[in-house]
Amino acid sequence: MLIGTVISFVMVMFVRMDIWVLLLNAGWVSEAWLASLPTYELKPEGGLKTKLAYVWMWPITAALTFAIGIMVPGSGKGERGRGDSMDTAQPS
Repeated sequence: MLIGTVISFVMVMFVRMDIWVLLLNAGWVSEAWLASLPTYELKPEGGLKTKLAYVWMWPITAALTFAIGIMVPGSGKGERGRGDSMDTAQPS
């Protein structure tokens, strides 16, 4: 589940402008570099705009987190992995 959550967070950060505005103002990235990413483009009058609406990311990231949580078997104590039966009765 943690893996899916981290991947989902990174996906949203590529679509939302919040973190990129901070990095632009700090001078760590340029608008040209951001425009080379698949989720942004330069506006004709200057500045950046996103190609995707971030509100569409929540169903994608929720499904991704859920799918990875289901596909990766539990490895900790008390967690059930694939193939574990919910039946606790011992065969006679």
